[in-house]
Amino acid sequence: MKFNSLVIVAVAAVAVACTAKVSDTTTLIGTFENKVPDEVHIMVPMEAIDTVVKTVKNQFQFELKTNPRATGTVEFPENSATFIPDGTKLTLAFNDESGVVITSNKPKISVQTRFSEYTTWFRDFMNGYNHDVKVIRDSTALSQNQKDSLTNAYYENSIKDYVSHNMEVLTLNKNNYVTSIALQNVANELEDAKLDSLIGTLDSTIIKSEYCRNLVKGIYCRKATAEGQQFTDFAVVQTPGDTVKFSKYVGQGKYMLVDFWASWCGPCKREIPNVKNIYDKYHGDNFDVLSVAVWDAASASKDTAAVYGVNWNQIINANKIPTEIYGIEGIPHIILFAPDGKILKRDLRGEDIEKEIAKYVQPVAGK
Repeated sequence: MKFNSLVIVAVAAVAVACTAKVSDTTTLIGTFENKVPDEVHIMVPMEAIDTVVKTVKNQFQFELKTNPRATGTVEFPENSATFIPDGTKLTLAFNDESGVVITSNKPKISVQTRFSEYTTWFRDFMNGYNHDVKVIRDSTALSQNQKDSLTNAYYENSIKDYVSHNMEVLTLNKNNYVTSIALQNVANELEDAKLDSLIGTLDSTIIKSEYCRNLVKGIYCRKATAEGQQFTDFAVVQTPGDTVKFSKYVGQGKYMLVDFWASWCGPCKREIPNVKNIYDKYHGDNFDVLSVAVWDAASASKDTAAVYGVNWNQIINANKIPTEIYGIEGIPHIILFAPDGKILKRDLRGEDIEKEIAKYVQPVAGK
């Protein structure tokens, strides 16, 4: 497969580069194939660099401190580029029509080269995946069920390759920006135990980054609110003078299905009819439903809920409060709570929602 060959090429380049030393200084050389600007704007936030460099004889040159964990940008009206100050000499060849090509004078030890190879792989992977899924979806010879089945099977196979490649890149990159990007791309595909173990192998400078700290915090929060744990309460100011606690609904003697959602979230809105059917079928003395709008404007939550016929309990304007407490990184996230507030099941979707509820509650007679 083409993908497998890309893995070998990318990883081989990384393996050689990991053992080499680089300069304490990174040199940027900019060249232009079309319009030549009078100056360029260079920014490297991690190094507190924000400066303007003049072009001389149709090019610019700039030296800065090497930091393979940082990224910088070169900007001018017609073009821009992102680079990694990796301790080599980087040539940025700007073309107004095709963008920019960045090359290193020492590609075998250049983090910039590895980053370019990784982003090329990622682009090719996603383009190939989206193309193949579209072919399935556009087929006139398949039923909708067949399309769904093939799409799901293709996803499962593809995600294995995707995770495998990212894990190899992470294994061979411990302390540079490539690690940060690969980690962000694969984190949501890993179980918490494996993610926690992986983070522990990275360089301390990466572990101390804001993104890694948030990942670790999320792992801790999900462990504290895992299935079998007691619910964690929180309070939300829905409107001035109207503060509501989660415990108003959860832990009050009923099985409670809680849907964390947002008005802008397509999958959330597609899940609402499932939740509505369950509410209509099971709502009664032993069971109820609560929707909690997160990461959303209160007015948008209200309007969308009305359009979709949400006629059950709601908390709006929750923003990040519950998602940080429960370690929720994607929505919809649907949780079933026991009458005493114990978490029975997290991350329910589709048909699995009713299958789980039916273990504990019978449909209300006459519904």
